[in-house]
Amino acid sequence: MNPTFFPRTIALGTEDITDEQAKKGITIANSLALTTGVLALVIGTAFYFVTHSKMLLVPAILESIAFFCIPLLNKFKKHEAAGLTLIILHCIWAIYFGALLGIIIEIRLIFLFLISATLLIYKNRRPIIIGISAATFSLIVMELNFYFGIFKPIPLGHNIQFFLRWLCIISILFLNIQAILFYKKNNKDLLNALLDHNNQLEHLVQERTAELERANHSKRIFLRQTSHEIRNPLNAIFGIAQLMRHNIKKDTEKVASLIDPLYVASYNVREILNNVLELSSIEGGKLQHVEKSSFLLRPGILDIIGIQKYVALVKSVQLEYAFDPAMPESIITDKIKLGQIISNLLGNAIKFTRYNTTIHIEIKREGDSWSLSIKDQGMGIEKEKHESIFDVFVSEGNNFTAGTGLGLPITRHLVDLLGGKVTVESTVGTGSTFTVRLPLITGDSNQTDHEQNMLSYFHHKSVLVIDDDKMSSTILSHFLSDAGIDIQIATDGVTGLAAADLKTPDLIILDTQMPGMDGIETLKRIKADSLLMDIPVIIVSGDAFTETSNHFLALGANDYISKPIEYKQLCEVIGKYLGLKEERPVSS
Repeated sequence: MNPTFFPRTIALGTEDITDEQAKKGITIANSLALTTGVLALVIGTAFYFVTHSKMLLVPAILESIAFFCIPLLNKFKKHEAAGLTLIILHCIWAIYFGALLGIIIEIRLIFLFLISATLLIYKNRRPIIIGISAATFSLIVMELNFYFGIFKPIPLGHNIQFFLRWLCIISILFLNIQAILFYKKNNKDLLNALLDHNNQLEHLVQERTAELERANHSKRIFLRQTSHEIRNPLNAIFGIAQLMRHNIKKDTEKVASLIDPLYVASYNVREILNNVLELSSIEGGKLQHVEKSSFLLRPGILDIIGIQKYVALVKSVQLEYAFDPAMPESIITDKIKLGQIISNLLGNAIKFTRYNTTIHIEIKREGDSWSLSIKDQGMGIEKEKHESIFDVFVSEGNNFTAGTGLGLPITRHLVDLLGGKVTVESTVGTGSTFTVRLPLITGDSNQTDHEQNMLSYFHHKSVLVIDDDKMSSTILSHFLSDAGIDIQIATDGVTGLAAADLKTPDLIILDTQMPGMDGIETLKRIKADSLLMDIPVIIVSGDAFTETSNHFLALGANDYISKPIEYKQLCEVIGKYLGLKEERPVSS
């Protein structure tokens, strides 16, 4: 006989089964069927030689054939029928041979085997109930027969009865042992599966814990570096303010010389906060809209360079730029995001370049795209770190300064939004060159929206400022007064509404977080008042999150400006609603 016959027969019907538990049930049914078939044939033959009764031989042969057919049912995917057939055949033959042999048949062992086989083969409730019910029914029938003597057993001598009884006991015990071994194997497999699952969970927990520890470590470093970066310019602001206060009456020239460093320090703090908020939006998965418009490239970039020149002066760094004559005067892009990209890259170059060096900025056309390259003379970056520097919280520290590690990840994100790519080339000890390549779409220079260096002058216009922060409202009132605006100031929503009812303003500037009636409730009251509802409302808030601005705009606000306020932006926004009455140059 082929040595693979029994393994192949036991595996019949499992070929397309993916559920391991279902596969085990099929193999157990096939194994028990083959074992019972062989035992029925052997015991039936032994009974015939001892008793010479065909009433035992022929049924035993039929029983054997029936059990051998069960694997065929599994082969044809009749798995539930195969299992039930196995149990019911055992019940039928137990009743039949129990009636013929009487007490020779150990009914309790048969019942135990039938219950074990049912639970081994099936996992669903319905076939288990059927199997246990069939076993219980056969037990009751056999006990009733023994008690009432409905069928008379074959008369056998004492020695023959003893021999046949032990033959039956050994056979039924063998089946029970086989069932017990299957249970043991199942329990071992289940335990191994649980151990594997537990090991996987432990490994997963360790990985997650390590990730959290790395994240916490990175964020601790980030907070420490951010705190350091903010404290430096804040210290400068605080110190300059004290010097200005001390020298305001003594030396006006000295006070004037402090203005540029004060502006640079304030600008640095604002850029740090903007990057932190930008990162929060990126990590939160918030969609950022790209708003493209015509943009005068050269004046726009020169504005950014002009601001960064003040920052560069602190390290005696020069900024040199070159524009490709082939570049169009105007391009179509999102000028705010482009400004963020340039500010981050240029600010990064200033941070990491050496003292008394030059940073080169080059803008050139490359077919259907254009590129912006910023080359510094810093310490350089190792080649293996060229990719990791774009990861969040990774900062290449040097002897001059340390960064929060946010500028480059945010830059890559913004460049991706604009459909471009940012790359780095660096030589250790020489410096680094960051290059941004973006699609080139020529704009209409007649439709550009470029800020002129003019002071908007709104003669006889009135603005109501509702802000509980006295310092903010005082500074804002100075800005607005310089623009020729009549100012009303209220410290909360209630007094603000009362002031608006007393004297209707042309425009309202509203803070968001105030004691008593906050900005949201105040805005709702303004828009619900028939006398005030058409007055433009500009929200000015320290909350720079996009969802907050969207919420206020949805409630009816006309515009939203985040603190700290850039005066040129404020005048531009006010001009949209009050109309530019007169312009006069700002002294540079």
